[in-house]
Amino acid sequence: MKKKLHVWLALVLALLTVALTPLTAAADVARVSKIGSGTVANGYYYLIPANASNRVLSIMGGSKSGGTTACTGPYAYAARRVFYIKSSTGGTYTIKNKNSGMYLEAKNNTTKTGGYIVQNKSNSLNRQRWYFVKSGSYYYIQSSISKKVMGVTGGSTKVAARVNLQNYTKASKQKWKLVKYTAPIEGQKRLVYSKTVNGKRTLKTYLQNAMVPCGRTLYIWGGGWGDSDASVIGYQNSWNSFFLKNGSANYDYTKFRYQYGKGLDCSGFAAWVLYNTLYTTSGGNWLVWQSTTVASKYAEKGWATLAKNSADKKFKPGDVVSMNGHVWISLGQYSDGSVLLVHSSPKGVQISGTAGKAATKASYYMKKYFPEWPYQARTVSKSYLTYVGKARWKIGTTGAIMKDPDGIQKMSADKVMKLLFGS
Repeated sequence: MKKKLHVWLALVLALLTVALTPLTAAADVARVSKIGSGTVANGYYYLIPANASNRVLSIMGGSKSGGTTACTGPYAYAARRVFYIKSSTGGTYTIKNKNSGMYLEAKNNTTKTGGYIVQNKSNSLNRQRWYFVKSGSYYYIQSSISKKVMGVTGGSTKVAARVNLQNYTKASKQKWKLVKYTAPIEGQKRLVYSKTVNGKRTLKTYLQNAMVPCGRTLYIWGGGWGDSDASVIGYQNSWNSFFLKNGSANYDYTKFRYQYGKGLDCSGFAAWVLYNTLYTTSGGNWLVWQSTTVASKYAEKGWATLAKNSADKKFKPGDVVSMNGHVWISLGQYSDGSVLLVHSSPKGVQISGTAGKAATKASYYMKKYFPEWPYQARTVSKSYLTYVGKARWKIGTTGAIMKDPDGIQKMSADKVMKLLFGS
């Protein structure tokens, strides 16, 4: 009886092996040839579609479940929007999501146009392998099992647009820019300074607060002058929503004049930074003045000393500088005389620098700490150093509203930025 049972078990196992072997083989699809050339260094990246510079490749809802569709998301840090690209066999690459640890693949081995891209556990199959085909500063991401490429459905520029396989037509919706991801130094959604520090009245918190809307707030003519954003505590969700919807290369601020609650102009930005440094509740004193007069108003209040008509060529951190028609906050001066500054200027709130080392540093800081900003860092002309009035905060004297326990006013621009960002 035992002998017969062993025979039957052996027969069943043999049948199962025969039955399952074809299924396993059928689970993979042969690779096709590459439509072009190109290589990528292993590493973490944001993948930005050429048709929407304020969007990145993401996973729908930040899900960690297999089978979840890839989509577009806002260009702001979240682990679901970062992917590890790693070289594989035969010139192919795998694309692994940082949040889920899963790999992008053509759903159900599809080679059809319109087939969705999803994430799944590693299965070492060709459907999880991709070719990167160079095209200028962009790449086409080709499925290794078809001649089709990854693209944004319908060329949508909206958040949560699905990503699918498309016939290779060289359309912008099929091109992807790879931007190296740098690990955040603070927070999960925001690389630096996601919240204001209210009421502490120090130069450090003043400059920290200036960083909060930086890189995620668009320029609105008249922004900061309305009740919805003039004297409010904290970064406003409405500013962020407007940025996510409109922060693209073709943003035209002239179409949104006086649309309060959507962004900030230069005077509104200066007022908002000061208000959040001085106070802890919304709806208090009105601190918005015309840009050309901001520095003189601070001096009239007894808060600052005033230099007029470019008399003083030194720009200390925290100085508030009024030009004809503009106002900005100094972050410090470099040995070559160039000045690093933060302001709201088309396209929005950003760090800029006058020509020289400051311009180079402005580009570095915007790229590293504000990668969601879809524009090049702006180099401003030396005319910025020709001012109507320059206010320097009084420290420890009659009328002073600021303290400087960190000695920021005596620091170089490099030291200030190291204090603020750690590098």
